[in-house]
Amino acid sequence: MLNISEIKIRVKKILSEKGWSMKELLQKIDVSEQGFAYMLKNETMKVTTLLKIAELLDVPVSYFLLSEHHDERPYVSTIGDGTTTGNIRYVPLNISAGFISHYGDNEFMASLPTFFIPGFEGKTCYCLVVEGDSMFPTLSSGDMIFVCQVDDINMVRPNEVYAIVTSEGMVVKRIRQGEDKESFMLVSDNSYYPPFSIKLMDITAILWVKAFLSKNMTPRNLLENEIIRYKDELINTILKRIN
Repeated sequence: MLNISEIKIRVKKILSEKGWSMKELLQKIDVSEQGFAYMLKNETMKVTTLLKIAELLDVPVSYFLLSEHHDERPYVSTIGDGTTTGNIRYVPLNISAGFISHYGDNEFMASLPTFFIPGFEGKTCYCLVVEGDSMFPTLSSGDMIFVCQVDDINMVRPNEVYAIVTSEGMVVKRIRQGEDKESFMLVSDNSYYPPFSIKLMDITAILWVKAFLSKNMTPRNLLENEIIRYKDELINTILKRIN
């Protein structure tokens, strides 16, 4: 049975953090003040109503159902100014092109969904989806990378993995010193992709890949060896047919 009084207390706590009023919340979930008062009096609330409240307040439903000794909101963080927000902005693959073209547009960035991961406090980072196999075996297509903007180009560390944004798109590569101080050499982990140079003046942003998430649990060295073996067999087959 839902403890409606306890739910009200927790709702009011989050509303206070967000600077919302109870009236504003009730309007958003299409519940009248009289209707909410009836819920409190009769200790009853539809699960669908609770789901709406949780979604609007950006907290898991479990936050309202835990004991009074818990205040667990896994993907929500309270930052210094009292507002509640996630510290990771998720960029779905279908809007990655928009992310590149609108990078630096505060309104667009604020529209991205957020979630919370411990260890990324201090600045907003982004979750991007990897496309292609140029960074295999370190990263596979479909892996998620967690990136944070590098504000000072002098802080770029050689051989670390970065997402480099330009007017033409975004690539994920290791950065090495270029032929001169005005360029970088971008290197893939997949040896089938040759390194290439890029001028610093052509770079819109550099994002350090701080971590990644993969659904592929196969050891990377086994995958790499299997692909090399397959490619070698394919080359040998082609050569036999030619000869």
